[in-house]
Amino acid sequence: MATPKKILIVDDDADFSKILEARLQQKGYEVTMAHSSAEASAMVKTFPPDLVLLDLNLPDVAGDITALRIKSENGNRIIPIIALTGYNDPLAQGTTRAMGFVDHVVKPYEPNDLFNRIEKAFFSC
Repeated sequence: MATPKKILIVDDDADFSKILEARLQQKGYEVTMAHSSAEASAMVKTFPPDLVLLDLNLPDVAGDITALRIKSENGNRIIPIIALTGYNDPLAQGTTRAMGFVDHVVKPYEPNDLFNRIEKAFFSC
C-alpha cells in the first residue's frame, strides 16, 4: 500500500480549514493545518508536506511571501503550492503564477475541481 500524500493547509479561517481537512482525509490524504505564516514555516519542518494549499491573506505575512519562505527553507526539495484564495482577479492569478504557485483556486471552490488540481500538481512536479 502506498504512503498517503501529505498536504499542509495554510489558512487563518479555522472553520474553512477543518472542512477542507475532512474532505482531503476522505480522499486518503494525510493533512495538517497552519493558521499563519509562522506556523506554516514550523509545520514544513516537522511535517514535510508533498503539497501546500496556501491562502494569500494571512494575518502575519502575505501568502506570496510565505510561499517564498517555504520554497527557500526546503533547499532542493520541490513542494508544489496551490493558492487557495478569495482573490479572483487576473492580476492575482498572474502574480501567483509568477511567484511559482502551480495553480490558483478561488474560494468558494468546487471540491472535485480542487481534488483534480491537487492530483495534477502532484504529477507536474
